[in-house]
Amino acid sequence: MANAHGKDSAFLIEDSTAATLRNIGPYVKTVDFNRSQDANDTTTKGAEGKTYRPGLTDGEIRLTGLWDDTASVGSRTVLASLLGIEITVGFEWGPEGNTTGSVKDSGECVLTQYDESSPVDDMVAFTATLKISGDVTVGTFV
Repeated sequence: MANAHGKDSAFLIEDSTAATLRNIGPYVKTVDFNRSQDANDTTTKGAEGKTYRPGLTDGEIRLTGLWDDTASVGSRTVLASLLGIEITVGFEWGPEGNTTGSVKDSGECVLTQYDESSPVDDMVAFTATLKISGDVTVGTFV
């Protein structure tokens, strides 16, 4: 698929027992999936320009969406329970959805921040920041 609409994307994350992937996509409005790579300076004396070698990768996922405390699958139920646990949890992000053959990025992450807001003129919402731990695997949903 050359293009995809954001309404079709899916985001799954393991619950606090790291046992089951929960699809919190129905509560998510935005997924910002950011990846970067260090550039290690290899410049030596006499060079006219800097040179680099690729280093370690890093990444972060920022989610925004609607607050929901439905048992086992709600955004608050799943995400807030990840604060304070001492293990990484798995995630899967499907920019074009999670149907068979759709592209997915998967890996491990740590929830580093979870915020809730309740504006007087809008729905109760959440934002969450997840730090990617280790490599990201690019594959497809089966």
